[in-house]
Amino acid sequence: MSVSLPWLRPLWQQLTTDLHSGRLSHAHCFPWQPELGLDRFIYTWIEMLLCLQPSQRACGNCKSCLLGKAKTHPDFYELSSEDGKAIGIDAVRSLTMSLQQTANQAGRKVAWIRDAELLTVAAANALLKTLEEPTAETILIVSASRPRLLLPTLLSRMQKHTVSSPPLIEVEAWLQQQLGRALTADEQPWLQRLAHAPLTLLAKLRGEVESHSAAAFEAEAHAAVEQLIQAFCEVGTWPTVDKNKVRLWLTASEYFIQELVRIYLQLPHVQLHHPDHQSELQRQLQMRHVNQQQLNDWLQTCYAIRRWTTEQSGLNGVLLLQDLWAEWQIG
Repeated sequence: MSVSLPWLRPLWQQLTTDLHSGRLSHAHCFPWQPELGLDRFIYTWIEMLLCLQPSQRACGNCKSCLLGKAKTHPDFYELSSEDGKAIGIDAVRSLTMSLQQTANQAGRKVAWIRDAELLTVAAANALLKTLEEPTAETILIVSASRPRLLLPTLLSRMQKHTVSSPPLIEVEAWLQQQLGRALTADEQPWLQRLAHAPLTLLAKLRGEVESHSAAAFEAEAHAAVEQLIQAFCEVGTWPTVDKNKVRLWLTASEYFIQELVRIYLQLPHVQLHHPDHQSELQRQLQMRHVNQQQLNDWLQTCYAIRRWTTEQSGLNGVLLLQDLWAEWQIG
């Protein structure tokens, strides 16, 4: 990790201690949170797992490390979704067969399954057998945007890791250290909105957000939340969604409901991502008699829409979103 990420240090120290003491689990589940640096973290940890002479990090000089840097390591396997499509059983079976082989570099074998929430039920069940009967010196890493969507039987057989967003004051101090200056008055509102995504915020403040990057998507999603807030408060119109923007608006919808939950639970002002709208959103919730169970149901519907549009081709994601928003208007 080229940038120091203090909120990830406790997790790194835990994994390093487990590795050197021989207590490391054979399977791990991480939340997919690139906005917190979990993508860099996992890559760095894989380098250490494959290193033939690791200390607190991979040595960077052994043959295994050099193969990793060249992205040609024969004992590293990666499986992920293609274009957001479901991960099927054939791909998992191919992976598990590869893991049965002896390590090429006389070290560990490491497999990383990304987008694990997109595993079909059949694929998840095929993976379950590998988790129940792991091969020697094999580490399986699973990452998912929403680990709760994984089969409970899968989750129960993995060590689950969680990373909380750092407090706003810690994020501001970290940003000032990275930027070498204090935040301007114009930048302060972005700190409030994206404090839970410090790497996204840093890229935005540095003007390094590429149009197709994860940081750009995150920033666009939070801008979309503003439009949903305006519509919900009846001072703006509900979005007209292009079929190519369903994922964006679905993510924005999830963020919006999560903000409503924070407001409903009366969390402190500093924990809100859109605090300027707190009073009006609170009034709207009371006026529509929305309770916590309804908010939870709305959020679960978002997760279901994401799953349906991933696993079933031909579904009209735009219509599903419009139906969801219509339900919000009724309250």
